[in-house]
Amino acid sequence: MARQSVLTGIEHLRQKGVEAVVLGCTELPLAVPEPEVDGIPIIDPSLALARA
Repeated sequence: MARQSVLTGIEHLRQKGVEAVVLGCTELPLAVPEPEVDGIPIIDPSLALARA
């Protein structure tokens, strides 16, 4: 259910024309671990920070 809520939000943003989505809460990447959804890059800020 949580995953579907996040995916619904991503779809809403896609319709608004976003180019990428930052999952800015540490729990969100657990629901959406894939690097993209429907062609939209999904950014896990914790992973980006760890890589930096």
